[in-house]
Parts: sequence; C-alpha cells; structure tokens
Amino acid sequence: RFRRDSARRRCCPGASDEVLDVRAALRLAISSANDEYAAAEVLFELRHRGRWGCEACGHRRCTHLRGRPRLFECNRCGRATSVTGGTALHRCRLPLVQVLRAAALLVRPGKSISARALARELGVTVETAWSLGHRLRSGFLDVSPVRLGGDVVLSPVGFRLRPSRGRLPPGGF
Repeated sequence: RFRRDSARRRCCPGASDEVLDVRAALRLAISSANDEYAAAEVLFELRHRGRWGCEACGHRRCTHLRGRPRLFECNRCGRATSVTGGTALHRCRLPLVQVLRAAALLVRPGKSISARALARELGVTVETAWSLGHRLRSGFLDVSPVRLGGDVVLSPVGFRLRPSRGRLPPGGF
C-alpha cells in the first residue's frame, strides 16, 4: 500500500516511558493544546502512558495522521487507532480541545461544576455539557469493586412526601 509522507504528521508521543500526573497533564494541556493535534497527543499520553502497542501486530511505534487528528497509525501494519475509541469519549463529536478544558474544570480540587456552568465555560448547550460531564466523570471512576468490611455506618436520609394535585400519597401521610 502506497503512503505519502505528507499524510503523516509526526511520531507518536507514546514512544517515551515518562509517566504523567493527570492534573499536571491537564494543566499542561490547557496551556499548550490550542489545536486538535496537541489535544489528541495529550489524550494519547494520558491513555497509554508510554506503553502503546498495536492491537494487531504488537508494534510499539505509531504515527499521528495529519488529516485526522484523533487517529494514530501503526508504523508496521498500518492499523489506525483512535484516541477516544474504547473509552468513555467514544463517538464524542466535540473538539478535543473543549474536552480537555472540560476535564480540567472537572478535576479541580475541592470544587465541582454544574452542567450549566460547564456549558457557559465551553460555549455549548446545557445538554451537551451534561453529556460530556457525565462521560468524563464515568471515565474518572475506578470501576474495580470494593468489598466493605468491619462496621458499615449509613447516614440517615430524610425526605418529605408532598401530596400531588391535592391527592394524598399511598399510605395517607
């Protein structure tokens, strides 16, 4: 298969064995990722942390495609791998720069952000901001189950039943 060199941008950032701190990488991403390619490289490094390997042939080197910012191509077999494929951001159509800005806003220590505030910051609709926040929060979670041991204390949750449209709820409270 014939490939021109102009179709490739540069060698993948996953070739280094450097491990990045997530918050530091997101701060770096906000300051340096002003285009889709830089944002894709930051997400590539966060996802693979220098240990990328082609799923088809196991080769360790890849190339960032020039015309497709989210795709990296294996240097040996030519298989294309998406930065967002297989993650919570799969099929996310927002620009990766906005995704990184949203992630940086969500991981601020001690502060949470609502979908409405996220929509204001990113310049998108509230529905898009809610969906992106939901995707990113689910991606941040550790999905390994934790088995509780010892004494487990649950805090009481109070609630009040209000009649709807003049009718009493079941039980007649």
